[in-house]
Amino acid sequence: MSQSQPRHISEFNPNSSDESGEHKMIFGKKAFDACGLTERIVSGLNAKRAEVNWTTEILRVLRELGRKKHFHVSPDARRQQGEYLVDMMWQRRSGSRTLPDVVLAVESERDFHDKDDFEKLMHIKAPQKLFVFRSKVRAKDGRSLIGSLEVEYMGVFTQHICGEEYILLEFAERERKALRYRYTVPRAASDGKRHKVKFREIRPPIPY
Repeated sequence: MSQSQPRHISEFNPNSSDESGEHKMIFGKKAFDACGLTERIVSGLNAKRAEVNWTTEILRVLRELGRKKHFHVSPDARRQQGEYLVDMMWQRRSGSRTLPDVVLAVESERDFHDKDDFEKLMHIKAPQKLFVFRSKVRAKDGRSLIGSLEVEYMGVFTQHICGEEYILLEFAERERKALRYRYTVPRAASDGKRHKVKFREIRPPIPY
């Protein structure tokens, strides 16, 4: 991966409520804005190791990021702590104590067809939820997956919480670019009814 990345313009301002209403009152401050988080993942990834074991390398980068932010990162082999529901969670800490508050929930899939695990993120209560996946051809594979998530999963879910942010990080193999998308649950979508969901792309894509 490139060692230095150009400064990217994020669509997300962590100090404003944008379409999510009063999300800061519910969840508190987020660990990263969506743009900053995805930039750090791409720049920290080792391409050779990712080819050998995709999920392991993605989680290695995220584990290091979470620990640098002083979160408890699970699963934690040092404590013989296994995986719980999703591939990884960051939790708040108070001194040496791990709090139950989840800051970030992560699912990573090498094959873009494995979209059922995305549903696990919908069941977790957290301010940010990250889904990382690979696609062969962005225009065909990535768009197909995202459209399915919008309609078949998020669009029929009636237990959204205002302020939850879903982040998609797509590694398009043919284009050798990382594409980023985000959707923040607005107040109107947290009323127990179905709503139209539309992920917005964060530009520009990041070469890798």
